[in-house]
Amino acid sequence: MKTKPLKCTMIKNIYTMLYGGLIFACAFPSMNMFYDRWNTPKWLCTLFLTGLLAVCTAILGHNRKKTSDFSRFSVWSEAATMIVILECLYALMFLFKYPTTWRIGIAGTFDNPAGLAFFLCALLPFISGMALRFLKDNGKRNIYITVALLAGTTVVLTHSRTGILCLVAYILMALKDYGKISIRPTWKTIIPAIAFTGFSILFFKPESTSGRMFILEQTWELICKRPWSGYGTGGFDREYMNQQAEFFKQHPESPVTMLADETGHPLNEFAYLWVEHGIGAPLVLLLSWAGLWHVLRKRKDISSQIGSYTLIPLLLFALFSYPFKYPLAWIAVGWCVSIAGKTYFKAFSRRKSLRALATFCLASIGIGIGTYLAHALPQEKEWGHVAREALKGKGREMMPRYARLYPHFSHNPEFLYNYTAELFQAGQTEKAWHTAQVCRKQWSKYNLELLTGDICRELRKDEEAVCHYRQAAYMCPVRFAPLEGLYYAYRNIGDTIRTDSIAQFIQQKK
Repeated sequence: MKTKPLKCTMIKNIYTMLYGGLIFACAFPSMNMFYDRWNTPKWLCTLFLTGLLAVCTAILGHNRKKTSDFSRFSVWSEAATMIVILECLYALMFLFKYPTTWRIGIAGTFDNPAGLAFFLCALLPFISGMALRFLKDNGKRNIYITVALLAGTTVVLTHSRTGILCLVAYILMALKDYGKISIRPTWKTIIPAIAFTGFSILFFKPESTSGRMFILEQTWELICKRPWSGYGTGGFDREYMNQQAEFFKQHPESPVTMLADETGHPLNEFAYLWVEHGIGAPLVLLLSWAGLWHVLRKRKDISSQIGSYTLIPLLLFALFSYPFKYPLAWIAVGWCVSIAGKTYFKAFSRRKSLRALATFCLASIGIGIGTYLAHALPQEKEWGHVAREALKGKGREMMPRYARLYPHFSHNPEFLYNYTAELFQAGQTEKAWHTAQVCRKQWSKYNLELLTGDICRELRKDEEAVCHYRQAAYMCPVRFAPLEGLYYAYRNIGDTIRTDSIAQFIQQKK
């Protein structure tokens, strides 16, 4: 009789470690061994843990006569609490070590403060839910309340306005669900309160707000040109900076010229999907969110209630940031789907044939992920290594290794740009020009136009260089580098009038 509880405890411990590892992977620290040292480690580790979790679930689920709820709230919440403590302590230690980071907001193990804010906001409901679960156990309840306050304080220290808005939404929702009847707000007060808070915090960073509004305006211009079909995968990267350049061609005196910079995302997931795939994509995202919200809010069990709270940061950050850039957003969606479909999954697993099919699918997913990582991980490490060596002045020696990586990364514009730059530095100018043309079909970026202009000038294609420098100047009018390139290109052409004009313009800007 003792073996059964022991086996259940062992399985619970296995899943606590797997969930803890999965959440830790979503916040994995930066690693210099990769070219993208911030996000690549997070995604690779998350994929590895996801595959391991799928295989373990397939094995344990197949061997047990009775199905277990492997998405149990307590197991997931305990794992989330441990990782949140580590992340908050790391972020705060970094703040104490480098106090000047207070001005821009702390980022912890993420590439920017918004990433840390989203990570903590997405996991905060699980910690608060555990505090509610242990209402009669003062010791445990106080521990979870302390961790929740630590996470909330860290969110405020990120200076993320969306994170602060998310905290306000949590407080209002908690009052509605768990507050005294006399003070419980209704939806008629909650929604306007969140909207008013969101509008108010826009004034804390007026320049950032102006920049965001400009980006959305130009994104809307792109949408209006292809509202139904969009521009396809990678369409935003291909089209946005050209649209921004077109705006500044027509409005050279616009006050937003001082705010213009390279942009890779409209800071709104719905707008991003609309540009890429047409109107259907953001509608599917919104309806999926609403459907999950409706299913989870109807239920009264704690897993479903906390799942509905987890959907709040997904929506708010999707409106004002790019949460799906981070693996935790996808993990949170998966967890909410598993909770929403828990009843159906249990009914599905009662039939042996369907259970065997589910086991096969999970095992296949795990093996598939493992196969992908076995191929992708060495390539990512190699790219990071050759890029670091090239920066040390060994660019010529790294060219054969770059060439071997090219087939694997031929559809990755960041790699193509990096390869183009190193080819140019290594003196392989003609090959750099051809690689730049391939990259420009996937990317429209200020730095790429500037680099292509330098390559063309080296090849004595000065007229073509002028076109690229002009485009770069229109993309980011506040930058000096394109003006310098234009000066030398016009001088090579022999256009003394424009050469003198550019020189005077640079002098005036200084």
